Amino acid sequence: MKTAKTNTNIKRIIFIYICFCVCFLLIAGRVVQVNTAMAGKLTAYRERQSLRRIDLHARRGAILDTNGEILAMDVPCQSIYAMPGEIGNKKRIAGMLSQVLSGVDKKTLLDDLSKDVPFIWVKRHADDADASAVKSLDLKGIGFLDATRRVYPQDSLAANIIGFQGLDTGIEGLEATYEKHLRGQDGVVYLKKDAIGRNVPNSESKRVNFKNGNDLVLTIDRAIQYTAEKELADSVAEHNAEGGAVIVMDPHTGRILAMASNPTFNPSNYKDFPKSSYRNNALSYVYEPGSIMKSVIAAAAMESGQFKEHSPTVFCPGVLRIDGFNITESHNDAYGTIDLAKCMEKSSNICFAKIGMTIGPEIIKEYLKKFGFGIRYDIGLNGSEPGLLPAEQNWVRKSTIATVSYGHGISVTPLQMAVAYSTLVNGGWLMRPLLVQRVVAPDRSVVKENKPVRVRRVISKETSDVLRRMMASVVADGTGKKAQIPGYAVGGKTGTAKVAVGGSYRAERRYIASFAGFAPADDPKFVVVTVLLNPKPYYYAGLTAAPLFQRVMMQTLLYKKIPPSSTTALSWAGENRTDVTP
Repeated sequence: MKTAKTNTNIKRIIFIYICFCVCFLLIAGRVVQVNTAMAGKLTAYRERQSLRRIDLHARRGAILDTNGEILAMDVPCQSIYAMPGEIGNKKRIAGMLSQVLSGVDKKTLLDDLSKDVPFIWVKRHADDADASAVKSLDLKGIGFLDATRRVYPQDSLAANIIGFQGLDTGIEGLEATYEKHLRGQDGVVYLKKDAIGRNVPNSESKRVNFKNGNDLVLTIDRAIQYTAEKELADSVAEHNAEGGAVIVMDPHTGRILAMASNPTFNPSNYKDFPKSSYRNNALSYVYEPGSIMKSVIAAAAMESGQFKEHSPTVFCPGVLRIDGFNITESHNDAYGTIDLAKCMEKSSNICFAKIGMTIGPEIIKEYLKKFGFGIRYDIGLNGSEPGLLPAEQNWVRKSTIATVSYGHGISVTPLQMAVAYSTLVNGGWLMRPLLVQRVVAPDRSVVKENKPVRVRRVISKETSDVLRRMMASVVADGTGKKAQIPGYAVGGKTGTAKVAVGGSYRAERRYIASFAGFAPADDPKFVVVTVLLNPKPYYYAGLTAAPLFQRVMMQTLLYKKIPPSSTTALSWAGENRTDVTP
Protein backbone atom coordinates (compact mmCIF):
# COMPACT_ATOMS: atom_id res chain seq x y z
CA MET A 1 0.00 0.00 0.00
CA LYS A 2 2.80 2.27 0.91
CA THR A 3 4.54 1.67 -2.46
CA ALA A 4 1.39 2.53 -4.40
CA LYS A 5 1.01 5.75 -2.47
CA THR A 6 4.65 6.63 -3.08
CA ASN A 7 4.24 6.07 -6.85
CA THR A 8 1.21 8.34 -6.84
CA ASN A 9 3.15 11.09 -5.10
CA ILE A 10 6.00 10.77 -7.60
CA LYS A 11 3.59 11.05 -10.47
CA ARG A 12 2.08 14.14 -8.93
CA ILE A 13 5.49 15.70 -8.49
CA ILE A 14 6.43 14.90 -12.10
CA PHE A 15 3.13 16.37 -13.32
CA ILE A 16 3.64 19.53 -11.26
CA TYR A 17 7.20 19.74 -12.53
CA ILE A 18 6.06 19.39 -16.15
CA CYS A 19 3.37 22.05 -15.61
CA PHE A 20 5.98 24.30 -14.04
CA CYS A 21 8.30 23.75 -17.01
CA VAL A 22 5.49 24.45 -19.49
CA CYS A 23 4.54 27.63 -17.63
CA PHE A 24 8.17 28.64 -17.52
CA LEU A 25 8.52 28.06 -21.26
CA LEU A 26 5.32 30.01 -21.93
CA ILE A 27 6.53 32.89 -19.81
CA ALA A 28 9.95 32.78 -21.43
CA GLY A 29 8.35 32.71 -24.88
CA ARG A 30 6.15 35.62 -23.98
CA VAL A 31 9.17 37.55 -22.71
CA VAL A 32 10.97 36.85 -25.98
CA GLN A 33 7.89 37.91 -27.94
CA VAL A 34 7.51 41.13 -25.93
CA ASN A 35 11.19 41.98 -26.33
CA THR A 36 11.29 41.24 -30.05
CA ALA A 37 8.10 41.18 -32.09
CA MET A 38 6.12 43.53 -29.81
CA ALA A 39 8.98 45.78 -28.76
CA GLY A 40 8.23 48.53 -31.25
CA LYS A 41 4.50 48.50 -30.57
CA LEU A 42 4.93 48.59 -26.80
CA THR A 43 7.57 51.28 -26.98
CA ALA A 44 5.25 53.40 -29.10
CA TYR A 45 2.44 52.75 -26.59
CA ARG A 46 4.70 53.77 -23.71
CA GLU A 47 5.67 56.94 -25.56
CA ARG A 48 2.03 57.76 -26.21
CA GLN A 49 1.34 57.33 -22.51
CA SER A 50 4.29 59.43 -21.38
CA LEU A 51 4.55 62.01 -24.20
CA ARG A 52 2.21 64.82 -25.20
CA ARG A 53 2.11 65.82 -28.87
CA ILE A 54 1.63 69.52 -29.54
CA ASP A 55 1.00 70.54 -33.14
CA LEU A 56 2.73 73.68 -34.37
CA HIS A 57 0.41 75.18 -36.97
CA ALA A 58 1.91 76.87 -40.00
CA ARG A 59 0.51 80.19 -41.12
CA ARG A 60 -1.26 79.99 -44.45
CA GLY A 61 0.14 82.47 -46.93
CA ALA A 62 -1.62 85.79 -47.38
CA ILE A 63 -3.14 87.07 -50.62
CA LEU A 64 -2.35 90.70 -51.35
CA ASP A 65 -3.20 93.21 -54.05
CA THR A 66 -0.54 94.88 -56.18
CA ASN A 67 0.02 97.57 -53.52
CA GLY A 68 0.38 95.15 -50.61
CA GLU A 69 -3.20 95.53 -49.31
CA ILE A 70 -4.25 92.28 -47.60
CA LEU A 71 -7.17 90.46 -49.24
CA ALA A 72 -6.87 87.18 -47.30
CA MET A 73 -4.79 86.19 -44.29
CA ASP A 74 -4.51 83.82 -41.30
CA VAL A 75 -5.08 85.02 -37.73
CA PRO A 76 -4.48 83.10 -34.46
CA CYS A 77 -7.46 81.28 -32.98
CA GLN A 78 -8.25 78.19 -30.92
CA SER A 79 -9.92 74.91 -31.76
CA ILE A 80 -12.13 73.40 -29.05
CA TYR A 81 -12.06 69.65 -28.42
CA ALA A 82 -13.61 67.17 -26.00
CA MET A 83 -12.45 63.89 -24.41
CA PRO A 84 -15.74 61.96 -24.06
CA GLY A 85 -14.31 59.50 -21.51
CA GLU A 86 -13.77 62.31 -19.02
CA ILE A 87 -17.26 63.78 -19.39
CA GLY A 88 -20.00 62.57 -17.04
CA ASN A 89 -23.38 64.13 -17.88
CA LYS A 90 -22.92 64.34 -21.64
CA LYS A 91 -26.43 65.65 -22.30
CA ARG A 92 -25.90 68.56 -19.93
CA ILE A 93 -22.48 69.40 -21.37
CA ALA A 94 -23.80 69.23 -24.95
CA GLY A 95 -26.58 71.62 -24.02
CA MET A 96 -24.24 74.10 -22.36
CA LEU A 97 -21.82 74.10 -25.28
CA SER A 98 -24.49 74.46 -27.95
CA GLN A 99 -25.88 77.49 -26.12
CA VAL A 100 -22.61 79.44 -26.15
CA LEU A 101 -21.13 78.21 -29.46
CA SER A 102 -22.51 79.54 -32.73
CA GLY A 103 -23.13 76.87 -35.33
CA VAL A 104 -22.91 73.90 -32.91
CA ASP A 105 -26.01 71.69 -32.85
CA LYS A 106 -26.89 70.08 -29.48
CA LYS A 107 -28.06 66.73 -30.89
CA THR A 108 -25.06 66.34 -33.21
CA LEU A 109 -22.66 67.19 -30.40
CA LEU A 110 -24.38 64.77 -28.01
CA ASP A 111 -24.12 61.99 -30.60
CA ASP A 112 -20.39 62.69 -30.95
CA LEU A 113 -19.86 62.77 -27.17
CA SER A 114 -21.63 59.41 -26.85
CA LYS A 115 -19.18 57.67 -29.17
CA ASP A 116 -16.54 55.34 -27.76
CA VAL A 117 -13.61 57.49 -28.90
CA PRO A 118 -10.89 59.28 -26.91
CA PHE A 119 -11.16 62.62 -28.75
CA ILE A 120 -13.67 64.68 -30.78
CA TRP A 121 -13.70 68.20 -32.18
CA VAL A 122 -16.33 70.47 -30.67
CA LYS A 123 -15.55 73.45 -32.90
CA ARG A 124 -12.51 74.06 -35.02
CA HIS A 125 -11.12 77.53 -35.71
CA ALA A 126 -13.39 79.16 -33.13
CA ASP A 127 -13.34 82.93 -32.85
CA ASP A 128 -12.25 84.71 -29.66
CA ALA A 129 -15.80 85.17 -28.40
CA ASP A 130 -16.63 81.46 -28.69
CA ALA A 131 -13.35 80.37 -27.09
CA SER A 132 -13.78 82.80 -24.18
CA ALA A 133 -17.37 81.68 -23.61
CA VAL A 134 -16.36 78.01 -23.35
CA LYS A 135 -13.38 78.77 -21.11
CA SER A 136 -15.66 80.61 -18.69
CA LEU A 137 -17.70 77.40 -18.23
CA ASP A 138 -14.60 75.58 -16.91
CA LEU A 139 -15.82 72.16 -18.04
CA LYS A 140 -13.93 68.95 -17.34
CA GLY A 141 -12.94 67.05 -20.49
CA ILE A 142 -13.02 70.17 -22.70
CA GLY A 143 -9.72 71.49 -24.04
CA PHE A 144 -8.23 74.00 -26.44
CA LEU A 145 -5.54 73.86 -29.12
CA ASP A 146 -3.85 76.85 -30.74
CA ALA A 147 -4.73 77.14 -34.41
CA THR A 148 -5.25 79.70 -37.15
CA ARG A 149 -8.33 80.66 -39.14
CA ARG A 150 -8.74 82.37 -42.48
CA VAL A 151 -10.11 85.89 -42.57
CA TYR A 152 -10.96 88.19 -45.48
CA PRO A 153 -10.44 91.80 -44.30
CA GLN A 154 -12.07 93.27 -47.43
CA ASP A 155 -15.24 91.16 -47.01
CA SER A 156 -16.65 90.33 -50.46
CA LEU A 157 -14.07 92.33 -52.42
CA ALA A 158 -12.50 90.14 -55.15
CA ALA A 159 -14.31 87.10 -53.71
CA ASN A 160 -14.74 85.49 -57.14
CA ILE A 161 -10.97 85.73 -57.60
CA ILE A 162 -9.78 84.78 -54.12
CA GLY A 163 -12.34 82.03 -53.48
CA PHE A 164 -12.38 80.61 -49.97
CA GLN A 165 -10.86 78.02 -47.66
CA GLY A 166 -12.67 75.14 -45.95
CA LEU A 167 -11.48 73.67 -42.65
CA ASP A 168 -8.09 72.63 -43.99
CA THR A 169 -7.74 73.38 -47.70
CA GLY A 170 -8.74 75.92 -50.32
CA ILE A 171 -11.99 75.11 -52.10
CA GLU A 172 -12.56 77.83 -54.70
CA GLY A 173 -10.57 80.49 -56.51
CA LEU A 174 -6.91 81.17 -55.82
CA GLU A 175 -7.29 79.53 -52.40
CA ALA A 176 -7.76 76.25 -54.29
CA THR A 177 -5.52 76.63 -57.34
CA TYR A 178 -2.55 77.90 -55.30
CA GLU A 179 -3.10 75.50 -52.38
CA LYS A 180 0.39 73.99 -52.54
CA HIS A 181 1.98 77.44 -52.27
CA LEU A 182 -0.35 78.88 -49.64
CA ARG A 183 -0.78 76.02 -47.16
CA GLY A 184 2.72 75.73 -45.64
CA GLN A 185 3.83 72.73 -43.55
CA ASP A 186 2.72 72.12 -39.95
CA GLY A 187 5.29 71.23 -37.29
CA VAL A 188 5.12 69.21 -34.04
CA VAL A 189 6.79 69.10 -30.62
CA TYR A 190 6.68 66.24 -28.06
CA LEU A 191 6.81 66.95 -24.31
CA LYS A 192 6.99 64.43 -21.43
CA LYS A 193 4.06 64.33 -19.03
CA ASP A 194 3.83 62.96 -15.50
CA ALA A 195 1.43 60.36 -14.06
CA ILE A 196 -1.42 62.83 -13.75
CA GLY A 197 -0.93 64.35 -17.21
CA ARG A 198 1.04 67.49 -16.39
CA ASN A 199 3.80 68.69 -18.73
CA VAL A 200 7.30 68.06 -17.35
CA PRO A 201 9.33 71.30 -17.56
CA ASN A 202 12.22 71.31 -20.06
CA SER A 203 11.25 67.86 -21.29
CA GLU A 204 11.08 68.45 -25.04
CA SER A 205 12.10 65.20 -26.72
CA LYS A 206 11.45 65.88 -30.38
CA ARG A 207 10.60 68.88 -32.53
CA VAL A 208 9.78 69.40 -36.22
CA ASN A 209 9.54 73.11 -36.96
CA PHE A 210 6.65 74.43 -39.02
CA LYS A 211 7.10 76.24 -42.33
CA ASN A 212 4.71 79.06 -43.13
CA GLY A 213 3.04 79.22 -46.52
CA ASN A 214 3.97 81.54 -49.38
CA ASP A 215 2.17 84.80 -50.05
CA LEU A 216 0.50 85.66 -53.36
CA VAL A 217 0.83 89.18 -54.76
CA LEU A 218 -1.81 89.88 -57.39
CA THR A 219 -1.96 92.40 -60.23
CA ILE A 220 -5.37 93.46 -58.88
CA ASP A 221 -5.56 97.00 -57.49
CA ARG A 222 -7.95 97.07 -54.53
CA ALA A 223 -9.27 100.56 -55.31
CA ILE A 224 -9.99 99.77 -58.98
CA GLN A 225 -11.50 96.41 -58.00
CA TYR A 226 -13.81 98.18 -55.55
CA THR A 227 -14.91 100.63 -58.25
CA ALA A 228 -15.56 97.85 -60.76
CA GLU A 229 -17.59 95.78 -58.29
CA LYS A 230 -19.64 98.72 -57.00
CA GLU A 231 -20.48 100.11 -60.42
CA LEU A 232 -21.30 96.63 -61.73
CA ALA A 233 -23.64 95.95 -58.81
CA ASP A 234 -25.32 99.33 -59.33
CA SER A 235 -25.79 98.66 -63.05
CA VAL A 236 -27.18 95.16 -62.45
CA ALA A 237 -29.73 96.66 -60.05
CA GLU A 238 -30.53 99.64 -62.28
CA HIS A 239 -31.14 97.54 -65.38
CA ASN A 240 -32.69 94.49 -63.68
CA ALA A 241 -29.91 92.33 -65.12
CA GLU A 242 -29.20 88.74 -64.10
CA GLY A 243 -25.54 89.50 -63.50
CA GLY A 244 -22.48 90.68 -65.32
CA ALA A 245 -18.73 91.17 -65.43
CA VAL A 246 -16.17 93.97 -65.63
CA ILE A 247 -12.48 93.65 -66.49
CA VAL A 248 -9.91 96.45 -66.25
CA MET A 249 -6.60 95.64 -67.95
CA ASP A 250 -3.33 97.36 -68.70
CA PRO A 251 -3.12 96.82 -72.49
CA HIS A 252 0.66 97.14 -72.60
CA THR A 253 1.47 94.53 -69.93
CA GLY A 254 -1.60 92.26 -69.81
CA ARG A 255 -1.94 92.90 -66.06
CA ILE A 256 -5.51 92.56 -64.83
CA LEU A 257 -6.19 95.51 -62.53
CA ALA A 258 -9.76 94.51 -61.73
CA MET A 259 -11.97 91.52 -62.44
CA ALA A 260 -15.49 91.94 -61.09
CA SER A 261 -18.25 89.34 -61.28
CA ASN A 262 -21.90 89.59 -60.30
CA PRO A 263 -23.56 87.86 -58.49
CA THR A 264 -20.89 87.51 -55.83
CA PHE A 265 -20.53 86.30 -52.22
CA ASN A 266 -18.65 86.83 -48.97
CA PRO A 267 -15.88 84.25 -48.43
CA SER A 268 -16.11 84.68 -44.66
CA ASN A 269 -19.55 83.04 -44.68
CA TYR A 270 -19.63 81.43 -48.11
CA LYS A 271 -22.07 78.73 -47.02
CA ASP A 272 -24.80 81.36 -46.77
CA PHE A 273 -24.62 81.98 -50.52
CA PRO A 274 -25.75 79.80 -53.46
CA LYS A 275 -22.94 77.95 -55.21
CA SER A 276 -23.81 79.75 -58.45
CA SER A 277 -22.47 82.97 -56.89
CA TYR A 278 -18.97 81.44 -56.64
CA ARG A 279 -18.68 81.50 -60.45
CA ASN A 280 -16.34 84.07 -61.98
CA ASN A 281 -18.30 85.42 -64.96
CA ALA A 282 -15.28 87.34 -66.23
CA LEU A 283 -13.54 84.17 -67.37
CA SER A 284 -16.23 81.46 -67.38
CA TYR A 285 -19.30 83.14 -68.89
CA VAL A 286 -19.49 82.28 -72.59
CA TYR A 287 -21.64 84.52 -74.79
CA GLU A 288 -22.05 85.80 -78.34
CA PRO A 289 -20.29 89.18 -78.36
CA GLY A 290 -22.31 90.93 -81.04
CA SER A 291 -20.93 94.15 -82.48
CA ILE A 292 -17.81 94.43 -80.30
CA MET A 293 -16.43 91.69 -82.59
CA LYS A 294 -16.60 94.12 -85.53
CA SER A 295 -13.36 95.79 -84.42
CA VAL A 296 -11.55 92.45 -84.78
CA ILE A 297 -13.05 91.88 -88.26
CA ALA A 298 -12.08 95.43 -89.26
CA ALA A 299 -8.50 94.68 -88.17
CA ALA A 300 -8.47 91.47 -90.22
CA ALA A 301 -9.89 93.34 -93.24
CA MET A 302 -7.16 96.00 -93.09
CA GLU A 303 -4.39 93.46 -92.46
CA SER A 304 -5.56 91.48 -95.50
CA GLY A 305 -4.81 94.54 -97.66
CA GLN A 306 -8.32 94.54 -99.12
CA PHE A 307 -9.67 97.42 -97.02
CA LYS A 308 -8.41 100.73 -95.71
CA GLU A 309 -10.04 103.26 -93.42
CA HIS A 310 -11.82 105.09 -96.24
CA SER A 311 -11.67 102.67 -99.19
CA PRO A 312 -13.18 100.75 -100.78
CA THR A 313 -16.76 101.67 -99.92
CA VAL A 314 -19.55 99.21 -99.16
CA PHE A 315 -23.21 99.54 -100.13
CA CYS A 316 -25.50 98.88 -97.17
CA PRO A 317 -29.20 98.46 -97.94
CA GLY A 318 -31.72 98.01 -95.15
CA VAL A 319 -31.90 94.23 -95.65
CA LEU A 320 -29.45 91.63 -96.95
CA ARG A 321 -30.69 88.11 -97.67
CA ILE A 322 -28.15 85.28 -97.37
CA ASP A 323 -28.84 81.52 -97.44
CA GLY A 324 -32.53 82.15 -96.96
CA PHE A 325 -32.07 84.45 -93.92
CA ASN A 326 -32.54 88.21 -93.70
CA ILE A 327 -29.78 90.30 -92.13
CA THR A 328 -31.01 93.68 -90.91
CA GLU A 329 -29.67 96.67 -89.00
CA SER A 330 -30.54 97.15 -85.34
CA HIS A 331 -32.66 100.20 -86.14
CA ASN A 332 -33.68 99.06 -89.64
CA ASP A 333 -31.64 101.86 -91.23
CA ALA A 334 -30.28 101.82 -94.76
CA TYR A 335 -26.89 103.55 -94.72
CA GLY A 336 -26.21 103.49 -98.46
CA THR A 337 -22.59 103.59 -99.66
CA ILE A 338 -20.15 104.04 -96.76
CA ASP A 339 -16.51 103.30 -95.99
CA LEU A 340 -15.00 101.05 -93.28
CA ALA A 341 -14.70 103.89 -90.74
CA LYS A 342 -18.37 104.79 -91.15
CA CYS A 343 -19.31 101.09 -90.97
CA MET A 344 -17.71 101.03 -87.52
CA GLU A 345 -19.32 104.28 -86.42
CA LYS A 346 -22.79 103.11 -87.50
CA SER A 347 -22.13 99.52 -86.33
CA SER A 348 -23.66 98.18 -89.54
CA ASN A 349 -24.40 94.45 -89.56
CA ILE A 350 -24.87 94.39 -93.32
CA CYS A 351 -21.61 96.21 -93.99
CA PHE A 352 -19.61 93.79 -91.88
CA ALA A 353 -21.41 90.79 -93.36
CA LYS A 354 -20.27 92.01 -96.80
CA ILE A 355 -16.75 92.79 -95.55
CA GLY A 356 -16.47 89.31 -94.04
CA MET A 357 -17.61 87.61 -97.23
CA THR A 358 -15.13 89.74 -99.20
CA ILE A 359 -12.05 88.82 -97.18
CA GLY A 360 -13.23 85.19 -96.90
CA PRO A 361 -13.37 82.51 -94.18
CA GLU A 362 -9.67 81.64 -94.12
CA ILE A 363 -8.59 85.16 -93.17
CA ILE A 364 -11.39 85.43 -90.58
CA LYS A 365 -10.40 82.09 -88.99
CA GLU A 366 -6.73 83.07 -89.03
CA TYR A 367 -7.32 86.32 -87.14
CA LEU A 368 -9.83 84.91 -84.70
CA LYS A 369 -7.16 82.47 -83.58
CA LYS A 370 -4.42 85.13 -83.62
CA PHE A 371 -6.53 87.30 -81.32
CA GLY A 372 -6.89 84.41 -78.87
CA PHE A 373 -10.45 83.26 -79.43
CA GLY A 374 -11.15 79.57 -79.02
CA ILE A 375 -8.36 79.04 -76.45
CA ARG A 376 -8.46 78.79 -72.66
CA TYR A 377 -6.36 81.38 -70.84
CA ASP A 378 -4.50 80.05 -67.80
CA ILE A 379 -4.32 82.92 -65.31
CA GLY A 380 -4.14 80.69 -62.25
CA LEU A 381 -7.88 80.21 -61.77
CA ASN A 382 -10.15 77.29 -62.48
CA GLY A 383 -13.22 77.80 -64.64
CA SER A 384 -11.61 79.57 -67.59
CA GLU A 385 -13.53 78.70 -70.77
CA PRO A 386 -12.18 78.62 -74.34
CA GLY A 387 -15.34 79.91 -75.99
CA LEU A 388 -16.60 78.37 -79.20
CA LEU A 389 -15.69 78.88 -82.85
CA PRO A 390 -17.89 77.60 -85.70
CA ALA A 391 -17.27 74.00 -86.70
CA GLU A 392 -14.95 73.65 -89.69
CA GLN A 393 -17.70 72.29 -91.96
CA ASN A 394 -19.90 75.32 -91.28
CA TRP A 395 -17.47 77.79 -92.82
CA VAL A 396 -18.56 76.79 -96.33
CA ARG A 397 -21.88 78.59 -95.69
CA LYS A 398 -22.08 82.29 -96.48
CA SER A 399 -24.43 82.74 -93.54
CA THR A 400 -21.72 81.54 -91.13
CA ILE A 401 -19.16 83.97 -92.57
CA ALA A 402 -21.69 86.82 -92.46
CA THR A 403 -22.95 86.27 -88.91
CA VAL A 404 -19.49 85.74 -87.41
CA SER A 405 -18.44 89.04 -89.01
CA TYR A 406 -20.93 90.95 -86.87
CA GLY A 407 -20.41 88.89 -83.72
CA HIS A 408 -22.93 86.04 -83.87
CA GLY A 409 -22.31 82.33 -84.32
CA ILE A 410 -19.18 82.64 -82.18
CA SER A 411 -18.87 82.53 -78.37
CA VAL A 412 -16.28 84.34 -76.26
CA THR A 413 -15.55 85.23 -72.64
CA PRO A 414 -15.08 88.74 -71.20
CA LEU A 415 -11.43 87.89 -70.52
CA GLN A 416 -10.84 86.94 -74.17
CA MET A 417 -12.47 90.20 -75.25
CA ALA A 418 -10.26 92.22 -72.91
CA VAL A 419 -7.13 90.55 -74.31
CA ALA A 420 -8.30 91.11 -77.89
CA TYR A 421 -9.03 94.82 -77.35
CA SER A 422 -5.69 95.27 -75.60
CA THR A 423 -4.10 93.82 -78.74
CA LEU A 424 -6.12 96.14 -80.97
CA VAL A 425 -4.96 99.31 -79.20
CA ASN A 426 -1.46 98.61 -77.82
CA GLY A 427 0.26 98.56 -81.20
CA GLY A 428 -0.80 95.05 -82.22
CA TRP A 429 0.82 92.75 -79.61
CA LEU A 430 -1.15 89.99 -77.90
CA MET A 431 -0.09 90.08 -74.26
CA ARG A 432 -0.47 87.11 -71.94
CA PRO A 433 -3.08 88.06 -69.30
CA LEU A 434 -1.62 88.23 -65.78
CA LEU A 435 -3.43 87.90 -62.46
CA VAL A 436 -0.78 86.55 -60.05
CA GLN A 437 2.23 88.82 -60.09
CA ARG A 438 4.54 86.79 -57.85
CA VAL A 439 4.75 84.13 -55.14
CA VAL A 440 6.76 85.26 -52.11
CA ALA A 441 8.32 82.97 -49.46
CA PRO A 442 8.13 83.75 -45.70
CA ASP A 443 11.71 85.08 -45.84
CA ARG A 444 10.49 87.52 -48.56
CA SER A 445 12.44 85.82 -51.32
CA VAL A 446 10.58 85.49 -54.62
CA VAL A 447 9.60 81.89 -55.36
CA LYS A 448 7.97 82.66 -58.69
CA GLU A 449 7.44 85.83 -60.70
CA ASN A 450 5.16 86.33 -63.68
CA LYS A 451 6.38 89.10 -65.94
CA PRO A 452 4.59 90.57 -68.97
CA VAL A 453 4.96 88.36 -72.02
CA ARG A 454 4.41 89.31 -75.64
CA VAL A 455 2.84 86.19 -77.09
CA ARG A 456 2.83 87.31 -80.74
CA ARG A 457 2.31 90.24 -83.04
CA VAL A 458 -1.23 90.10 -84.42
CA ILE A 459 -1.61 93.35 -86.38
CA SER A 460 0.74 96.15 -87.41
CA LYS A 461 1.15 99.35 -85.43
CA GLU A 462 -0.31 101.25 -88.38
CA THR A 463 -3.50 99.18 -88.29
CA SER A 464 -3.68 99.61 -84.51
CA ASP A 465 -3.40 103.40 -84.87
CA VAL A 466 -6.20 103.50 -87.43
CA LEU A 467 -8.45 101.29 -85.29
CA ARG A 468 -8.00 103.56 -82.27
CA ARG A 469 -9.08 106.53 -84.36
CA MET A 470 -12.05 104.63 -85.78
CA MET A 471 -13.20 103.47 -82.34
CA ALA A 472 -12.77 107.00 -80.97
CA SER A 473 -15.23 108.08 -83.65
CA VAL A 474 -17.69 105.41 -82.43
CA VAL A 475 -17.70 107.05 -78.99
CA ALA A 476 -17.70 110.60 -80.32
CA ASP A 477 -20.39 110.30 -82.98
CA GLY A 478 -21.63 106.70 -83.09
CA THR A 479 -23.33 104.14 -80.86
CA GLY A 480 -20.99 104.65 -77.90
CA LYS A 481 -21.76 108.28 -77.01
CA LYS A 482 -22.64 107.44 -73.41
CA ALA A 483 -19.07 106.20 -72.92
CA GLN A 484 -17.71 109.75 -73.31
CA ILE A 485 -15.65 111.17 -70.42
CA PRO A 486 -15.23 114.96 -70.10
CA GLY A 487 -11.71 116.00 -70.98
CA TYR A 488 -10.56 112.59 -72.21
CA ALA A 489 -10.43 111.05 -75.67
CA VAL A 490 -12.19 107.70 -75.40
CA GLY A 491 -12.53 104.87 -77.89
CA GLY A 492 -14.60 101.70 -77.89
CA LYS A 493 -17.36 99.61 -79.37
CA THR A 494 -20.83 98.59 -78.27
CA GLY A 495 -22.22 95.07 -78.60
CA THR A 496 -25.83 93.98 -78.24
CA ALA A 497 -26.41 90.29 -78.94
CA LYS A 498 -29.60 88.28 -78.73
CA VAL A 499 -29.23 85.05 -76.77
CA ALA A 500 -30.14 81.84 -78.53
CA VAL A 501 -32.52 79.75 -76.40
CA GLY A 502 -32.92 76.12 -77.41
CA GLY A 503 -30.99 76.81 -80.61
CA SER A 504 -33.34 79.60 -81.67
CA TYR A 505 -33.15 83.39 -81.43
CA ARG A 506 -36.94 83.68 -81.71
CA ALA A 507 -38.01 81.68 -78.68
CA GLU A 508 -37.35 84.25 -75.97
CA ARG A 509 -36.21 87.87 -75.82
CA ARG A 510 -32.91 87.63 -73.97
CA TYR A 511 -29.90 89.84 -74.67
CA ILE A 512 -26.27 90.36 -73.71
CA ALA A 513 -25.12 93.98 -73.63
CA SER A 514 -21.40 94.68 -73.68
CA PHE A 515 -18.91 97.46 -74.26
CA ALA A 516 -15.17 97.22 -74.87
CA GLY A 517 -13.23 100.44 -74.74
CA PHE A 518 -10.00 102.24 -73.87
CA ALA A 519 -8.68 105.61 -72.75
CA PRO A 520 -7.02 107.93 -73.42
CA ALA A 521 -7.69 107.05 -77.05
CA ASP A 522 -4.45 108.61 -78.33
CA ASP A 523 -2.32 106.79 -75.71
CA PRO A 524 -4.33 103.96 -74.09
CA LYS A 525 -3.52 103.31 -70.44
CA PHE A 526 -6.49 101.06 -69.67
CA VAL A 527 -8.87 98.72 -71.46
CA VAL A 528 -12.25 98.14 -69.81
CA VAL A 529 -14.75 95.49 -70.85
CA THR A 530 -18.26 95.56 -69.37
CA VAL A 531 -20.92 92.86 -69.80
CA LEU A 532 -24.52 92.81 -68.54
CA LEU A 533 -26.58 89.62 -68.70
CA ASN A 534 -30.10 90.22 -69.98
CA PRO A 535 -30.71 93.83 -68.89
CA LYS A 536 -34.36 94.93 -68.88
CA PRO A 537 -36.33 96.71 -70.21
CA TYR A 538 -33.61 98.56 -72.13
CA TYR A 539 -31.12 96.10 -73.52
CA TYR A 540 -29.05 98.14 -75.99
CA ALA A 541 -25.40 98.27 -74.97
CA GLY A 542 -25.25 101.97 -75.73
CA LEU A 543 -27.78 102.56 -72.93
CA THR A 544 -26.55 99.97 -70.42
CA ALA A 545 -22.99 98.65 -70.83
CA ALA A 546 -21.55 101.93 -72.19
CA PRO A 547 -22.54 104.03 -69.14
CA LEU A 548 -21.10 101.31 -66.89
CA PHE A 549 -17.84 101.49 -68.84
CA GLN A 550 -17.86 105.29 -68.54
CA ARG A 551 -18.12 105.27 -64.76
CA VAL A 552 -15.46 102.59 -64.25
CA MET A 553 -13.03 104.15 -66.72
CA MET A 554 -13.50 107.70 -65.45
CA GLN A 555 -12.82 106.73 -61.83
CA THR A 556 -9.81 104.66 -62.87
CA LEU A 557 -8.31 107.55 -64.82
CA LEU A 558 -8.80 109.92 -61.89
CA TYR A 559 -7.46 107.43 -59.33
CA LYS A 560 -4.35 106.81 -61.41
CA LYS A 561 -3.93 110.57 -62.00
CA ILE A 562 -3.91 110.22 -65.79
CA PRO A 563 -3.87 113.79 -67.17
CA PRO A 564 -6.73 114.86 -69.47
CA SER A 565 -6.21 114.51 -73.20
CA SER A 566 -4.69 117.41 -75.12
CA THR A 567 -6.83 119.58 -77.36
CA THR A 568 -5.18 117.92 -80.35
CA ALA A 569 -6.10 114.46 -79.08
CA LEU A 570 -9.69 115.52 -78.37
CA SER A 571 -9.97 116.97 -81.84
CA TRP A 572 -8.42 113.82 -83.34
CA ALA A 573 -11.05 111.75 -81.52
CA GLY A 574 -13.90 114.05 -82.52
CA GLU A 575 -14.51 114.84 -78.86
CA ASN A 576 -13.65 118.52 -78.69
CA ARG A 577 -16.81 119.34 -76.77
CA THR A 578 -17.72 120.52 -73.28
CA ASP A 579 -21.37 119.50 -73.08
CA VAL A 580 -20.72 115.89 -72.08
CA THR A 581 -21.90 114.97 -68.57
CA PRO A 582 -20.53 112.06 -66.53
